[in-house]
Amino acid sequence: MKMRRFFAPSMSQALRLVRKEQGSSAVILSQRKVEGGVEVVAAVDPDMVEKEAASIDRAAHEPHPHHSSFKQRPATAGRRPTPAEPVAPAAGGSEMTEMRREMQQMRTLMEQHLSLVKSASPLEGDPQQHWLSERLGEIGIVGDICERIWEAIRSGEPDTYWQQALNWLECELPMGDDEVLQQGGVIALVGPTGVGKTTTAAKLAARYALRNGTSRVALVTTDAFRIGAQEQLRAFGSLIGVPVYAVNEISELHQTLEMLQDKALVIIDTAGLSQRDMQLLEQLAALRTGEIQIDPYLVVSATTQQQALDETVAVFNRIELKGAILSKLDEGGALGAAISVLLRHQLPLLYLGDGQRVPEDLQVARGRDLVDRLVSQKRCDKEHLTLLQGGLQRQQTVRAVS
Repeated sequence: MKMRRFFAPSMSQALRLVRKEQGSSAVILSQRKVEGGVEVVAAVDPDMVEKEAASIDRAAHEPHPHHSSFKQRPATAGRRPTPAEPVAPAAGGSEMTEMRREMQQMRTLMEQHLSLVKSASPLEGDPQQHWLSERLGEIGIVGDICERIWEAIRSGEPDTYWQQALNWLECELPMGDDEVLQQGGVIALVGPTGVGKTTTAAKLAARYALRNGTSRVALVTTDAFRIGAQEQLRAFGSLIGVPVYAVNEISELHQTLEMLQDKALVIIDTAGLSQRDMQLLEQLAALRTGEIQIDPYLVVSATTQQQALDETVAVFNRIELKGAILSKLDEGGALGAAISVLLRHQLPLLYLGDGQRVPEDLQVARGRDLVDRLVSQKRCDKEHLTLLQGGLQRQQTVRAVS
């Protein structure tokens, strides 16, 4: 069997090449999408070609049953046969007709298969790009970020694509370092309900107090919506020895800040509101008024889904966020989705919160540590799934035995 590889912009053109080069006896062995079109591997059996040629030769030279009558009546040689004068098929004609019918069916099935593959394929183009995007997708990196990574590393060595992709994430993810605790000032923690703003405020205050003393830092809460929110922050303040000031009306905020100008760091714990709540716009507007500059930092949870996280960043970024703090890493979630959104909006990441302890469970965000955590999180998820599956199989075995 003689095999050949054909390249063409489309499957229909590839099939025409196959028919032209190998004839109607060719059989399609495989097909796949490549950059610029399709690759088809076709084969032809020499014995089948010889058999087909012999059949055609016999059909051309074998005497026709009515051959002599046509010689005797030359006047009718060129007219079409009438129903009374049936023309007998040439020898081997039925076999050729059956072969052509089977080849046509095979081509139809192949074209249908290609159509299904094309519609189901999430990515066209270079197979290496497809492979890399699938691996990045497994750790939660979204499509547009995968495209950016590929454009940056595609000229490198294929054997190092994965490591290059991780290096790109480490270098391109914007980091804010430890600027809140180093520079001080007035900062406001903003974000949706339940992302851990109050606990994060207490952690930041405690870390600053450990470095610079409790007299140089103060906590302010504007959360008059959530029951017990102010009491929770007061409890944290009492624990770490930092004063807490409650503001029931947002109009009182700037008066309180005027009173606290002697503090090196003032942390404002704002009320948690949905990104779709109309009151959110009023609260954000209040942070931008007044003579004292307030630097807003967005607190987001690692457990938030990518679409909601993207919408949250877009809405809160109306007040020109200075950076982000990623909380609840201890609760799992899609860390890759959070990284993708921060990259998309170029929002610097400052701190990571991975527990409830104050102030231990707050770390400065570092690119390499974050990427390592991202990869290990996926590995742990796979191991956890394997353990669960193993336990389930053992339970099923025990039940079957009992």
